[in-house]
Amino acid sequence: MAQGMNKLNEALASLPEVRELLLSLDAGTSPIAVSGLSGVHRAQLTAAVRHKTQRPLLIVCADENEANRMAGDLHELLGEDVSLLFAREWQLRDRVFASHGWEQQRIGSLCSLAAGKAPILVATVDGLMQRTLPPDALRGAVTDISLGDRFDLNALSKKLVESGYTRAETVEGVGQFALRGGILDVWSPLSAPVRVEFFGDDVDGLRRVVASTGQTVGEIDRAEIWPA
Repeated sequence: MAQGMNKLNEALASLPEVRELLLSLDAGTSPIAVSGLSGVHRAQLTAAVRHKTQRPLLIVCADENEANRMAGDLHELLGEDVSLLFAREWQLRDRVFASHGWEQQRIGSLCSLAAGKAPILVATVDGLMQRTLPPDALRGAVTDISLGDRFDLNALSKKLVESGYTRAETVEGVGQFALRGGILDVWSPLSAPVRVEFFGDDVDGLRRVVASTGQTVGEIDRAEIWPA
């Protein structure tokens, strides 16, 4: 499948108009206007540019529906992960009953951007224009946990609360953590929950947790805990 998509991208890049576009990009010409393309053709052209240049791409779409279609098309055409950036969903009702999935997706995309791990970003106009915190502040809110690391558990719990997590008896949803003795369970946005086992202040074990059963499966060397 990937090989077929690469052949399609190569064929598109060989078209005279696309070759001219690529040459203009290399020369730093700006702006460049391209007209007469439908939605899927815009995705195909974008994929060809990404395939040939390997440059980071920002694609700005009018609304969420267009952005979701573009992201899906680019993922299929390139075989790469595509990040989405939408506007914050402002809630006027009690936060306890609000769904935070939209907000967590935005946080995940911003964290990937701050870490330099979002080479393809599809954003809506309002999502791109909305103010957010500086990249350094966001990176500082991310907690990296690796085997052999040392943590003060009280300080780690305090940081998780400051990063938007709720302490619970057992972890049942995204944005919760539970600390029992030397065992920390935490569920970071856009990832599976993890269990961190401490021996004193040292990280002695890291495992993934099956959300539906609470059982641990497989050992890991590192967990990245994003703000909730």
